Amino acid sequence: MTTPHQPHTDGIGTWSAVPEEPTLKFLKSININNQVLVYENGRYYNAWFEFEPSEGGWFWTDEADSEPNPSHYMPLPKPPSTTQSQIGDTDNV
Repeated sequence: MTTPHQPHTDGIGTWSAVPEEPTLKFLKSININNQVLVYENGRYYNAWFEFEPSEGGWFWTDEADSEPNPSHYMPLPKPPSTTQSQIGDTDNV
């Protein structure tokens, strides 16, 4: 069972704790400016980490431009592959 301060771990991948200061290993693991799945106080959402000198350096952002502060992150899974026969097939929806 998860608590409000711990991400659920069943299913998709492995959670990594967000370090206090961005390390080179961290920056490589999140593929700068690519979305990742993040966890913050019981919420899961997509976010990305970017560098903006006018904002003081590195920071998290999301689609709401809310500058979140997640505790954990993981790469998003690859999108499902579709075959030509699946395109337009509403039975698979």
